[in-house]
Parts: sequence; C-alpha cells; structure tokens
Amino acid sequence: MAKDAGFEFAKDLLDDPAYIAQLKDRLENGTLSAQLEKSLWDRRFGKPAETIQLELSQESLEDKSPEQLAAYLEELKLLAADLVVDV
Repeated sequence: MAKDAGFEFAKDLLDDPAYIAQLKDRLENGTLSAQLEKSLWDRRFGKPAETIQLELSQESLEDKSPEQLAAYLEELKLLAADLVVDV
C-alpha cells in the first residue's frame, strides 16, 4: 500500500542520523521547506488531530460528587494532552 511505503520512507529518513544532521543544517541556514518538514513528520509520527469530538451527557456537573468531578477532570486532561504538539 502506498501509505505504508510513504510511512517507511519517512521513517527511514527521520531515523537516519546523517539525514537529521542535514535537516538541522537546512533549518539553520533557512533552506528547508516548512511544508516538506511538516509532511515528513506527519508521515513518521502521524498527523495531529485537527478536531476532537467530546461527548457530554445531559447530566449537570453540579450533580457530580467531588470524586466524580476529579475523575472527569483527569479524563479531560488526557484528551488535552493528546492535542499538545511539540514543535
């Protein structure tokens, strides 16, 4: 499958220390295409989610116990952590 081949190609490039050194050089001297770099990283690590679907019940948060609210907060933190992308 072409997608698998693209993943393997990007993986091989981004796992190659010589290529990483070249990328760093190109970044430092301003000759690396931002689109190319983003495309490679997306292929290697997966494209970050652009949207997230959160299902909320009709229950009011006011009716929740402190323990239930704490558990809900932890769930939201996990969802938010998935949205953070280190650049």
